[in-house]
Amino acid sequence: PTSGRIFRRERRVRLGDVDATGRLRLDAVARYLQDVATDDSDDVGSLETRAWVVRRTLIEQRKAMRNREDVSLATFCSGMGSRWAERRVSMTGEHGGSVEAVTLWVHLDPVTGRPKTLPAGFVATYTEPSGGREVTARQVHDPVVPGDDGVHTMPWWPRVTDLDVLNHVNNAVSWEVVEQTLERVRARELIDLGTG
Repeated sequence: PTSGRIFRRERRVRLGDVDATGRLRLDAVARYLQDVATDDSDDVGSLETRAWVVRRTLIEQRKAMRNREDVSLATFCSGMGSRWAERRVSMTGEHGGSVEAVTLWVHLDPVTGRPKTLPAGFVATYTEPSGGREVTARQVHDPVVPGDDGVHTMPWWPRVTDLDVLNHVNNAVSWEVVEQTLERVRARELIDLGTG
């Protein structure tokens, strides 16, 4: 945005965040998005804004960050609804790594777990960078139906480490599934190259 709050942080890509080639994994990117959003909330100082869960995330990885690359993150609120807010994050690596992401966060009542109206302080802080843009929490793609043409399934076993303090599956887990699927596709392509 041209005006309003933009929150910035620096971090380094670490060994636990990369794949065997040294590429920053997408589940780690999702954790970075979550961490910078939480840091922004902590910096504002509002305890009421801390019960959030991710509804959807779009990650555009233009060039993957690499192990030990220093990364600059910048985030701002790009839109709001009555009980949710959209946050954009730009990640830029010192060696050319580049990720753009947008995430829709739903504000929850930490006791009931139900969506809760955005606090007045949140709205006052983030309306300017959002430009007053309204966003919806509706699903933006058609549901995937197992058994339909082109739909492939694989077993996935939830782990106790997948749950967060809200007893909710952390959004990074979805990206672990994506990473596993990408690896299966790469392995299949290598097999096809070797036998074709």
